[in-house]
Amino acid sequence: LINMEKTIKFCKGFFFSVGLFLLYYLICPNLLSILLKKPLSSNNFWVYNFAYLAIYVFTFLILILVVHKDIVNQFKEFLKEPKDFMLMEDHNFEESEEKLQEKGGVSALDNTLFAILKDLRKKIAKKNNLPPYVIFQDPSLEDMCTNYPITLEELANIQGVGSGKAQKYGQEFVEVIKQYVEDNEIERAQDLVVKTVANKSKFKVYIIQNIDRQIDLEDIASAEGLTFEELIKEMEAIVFSGTKLNIDYYINQILDEEQQQEIMDYFMEAKSDNIGDAYDEFEGDYSEEDLRLMRLKLHSKHGN
Repeated sequence: LINMEKTIKFCKGFFFSVGLFLLYYLICPNLLSILLKKPLSSNNFWVYNFAYLAIYVFTFLILILVVHKDIVNQFKEFLKEPKDFMLMEDHNFEESEEKLQEKGGVSALDNTLFAILKDLRKKIAKKNNLPPYVIFQDPSLEDMCTNYPITLEELANIQGVGSGKAQKYGQEFVEVIKQYVEDNEIERAQDLVVKTVANKSKFKVYIIQNIDRQIDLEDIASAEGLTFEELIKEMEAIVFSGTKLNIDYYINQILDEEQQQEIMDYFMEAKSDNIGDAYDEFEGDYSEEDLRLMRLKLHSKHGN
């Protein structure tokens, strides 16, 4: 690597030399003629300029040889044994979305369909007296607007849906999507791979079975070497994919009926189920774990 201290010294010397060169042309055009006691004329003008340029170049070379020998040494080594080196190409961040799609770099979200599905979700939520996010969360709608599921089996394969939620709320969605695909002559990229309900990992099956047996959640986590937060994440993945989990037996141990109702009322009226927003609303009266468990109860009871 090049020594930074020497580099700074070299730069200072270089700019000082350039400054002297500019000073000659801007302020003291007759400097050499005065020093040599010869008038500057058209006959000797270029001689004086060449002499000063030679002095400038000589000073520049001295700076390199004396102050920055390692540059010279590296250059000599490169001449003896040339090596490949990489140049960074500037990225064009203004490249159009159409070009990116042609390259296969992104999946296009159908914003028109997304707005239609959000309106449908709002209508179904109002009909069932539920917050819209309980029906389907935004990531699920976005996945629908990318993959265009037109059957309940395909809908069950959408992120955060699952078979149970697809059967409960999905019929109107697949009908709307199917009609939209036909009306706009959309060619779906590929058919969705249908998952079976039984296609769960052994670990998730273990969690479901132990919750059904009403084993303490801390014991379930400990038996699998998980932290409690990691167990909650696994439970969220199960519930948000459409499987019911009845954790009332555990919630009743940590929250009384009034506390549960207070949290449930908040989630039923809130625009989103964001835990950070809920934590701020209650000003720390409940832990994030308490709120996440109550959110799981809400989605299991009404969403699945």
